[in-house]
Amino acid sequence: MKKISLMTLLLATSASATFATETVAPCCLKAFEGLYIGGNIGYAVGGGKQKETDFRTVDTVNRVHSDLRVHGVHGGIGTGYSHRICDWAVGLAFDANWTNTRGRHIRDVTSRTAGALEKLTSKAREKNSLQLYVRTGYVIAEKVMPFICIGWDNSSWRFRVTDKVVSITHTKERRKRLNGLMWKAGVDVLTVKDFIIGFEYTGSVFNRISTRISINKPFDEANVRSRYSPSVHKFALTAKYFF
Repeated sequence: MKKISLMTLLLATSASATFATETVAPCCLKAFEGLYIGGNIGYAVGGGKQKETDFRTVDTVNRVHSDLRVHGVHGGIGTGYSHRICDWAVGLAFDANWTNTRGRHIRDVTSRTAGALEKLTSKAREKNSLQLYVRTGYVIAEKVMPFICIGWDNSSWRFRVTDKVVSITHTKERRKRLNGLMWKAGVDVLTVKDFIIGFEYTGSVFNRISTRISINKPFDEANVRSRYSPSVHKFALTAKYFF
């Protein structure tokens, strides 16, 4: 009788262990987990509000608000680490991007004192960006992972303002790295072992860059101050390889 009871206990223990193993196993899968490297290529559009203030000694102060739009190719390389917690994946990533995102805005003004046509041209260009962010995704069937991200964007911008009246041209250029808030949303798809392709949207908003031109014109004097607060929205294809 004792032998039968002992055998029953061993069978029950074995069945419980097997059931526990089958239950826990899905949480131990390794897709979308580990250290990875990758790249992205896409197109960016954006812009922002530009505020121009023209202080004159003869004319009154002119204040103009306009949109300075930018667009261009945007791509780069990146690395990161992702950790699986059952069906959830969380991690930290870093991207270094190079871009040709640029744009310009032209405004024609007629001087009220001399009737001369004045042309004010503003140009903006993003040259590169460094992005550090956290990622959170949900793995579906160990094949697909939609994700969202939030982090920090540090980008190099060039802002140039040119004022031309009659045959006299004045130009002021400012180069500055701007800090901004960035966010991402996208989806990754496991194609073959450890190789992932995907699509993502990235948005960034930055603080302000400004220039000031002091002009001695034939008819009056002026100080033209321009301020620009850019934003960029990027759509890109991505590829990642997990080690």
